[in-house]
Amino acid sequence: TRLLDEAGNLTQIAYLTQHPLFEELPELKTDFVEPTYAHVGTDKVQLVNAWMGPNGMISTLRRDIYHSLMCQAVGHVYVRLYPSTETDKLYPNTSSPLYRNFSQVDVRNIDESKFAEFHNAEYLE
Repeated sequence: TRLLDEAGNLTQIAYLTQHPLFEELPELKTDFVEPTYAHVGTDKVQLVNAWMGPNGMISTLRRDIYHSLMCQAVGHVYVRLYPSTETDKLYPNTSSPLYRNFSQVDVRNIDESKFAEFHNAEYLE
């Protein structure tokens, strides 16, 4: 994962992603209530994970494999939603089953020669 430093340069940094933090520290779960609409279509919420990162964090373009509800506790986040019909234009990583939900496209530095159809993918902001 990359981070923009104060000068606007990209640097490498790690962040906490898809982590079962609330299982490890159940007292943190008292800070929020699962909304009732999170239970639509299922009997219960299947996973509650945490993502934490610093200001300027840029995560990899990916397809979540679970139904997700996002809550931004501090700061702001930019999100693009691509319908599944656009998957081919997002160039899924086929190098390993572990990476199948990640795109090969570096959205901050798109290689037009390798990913020519990426800019044609429709999305919502």
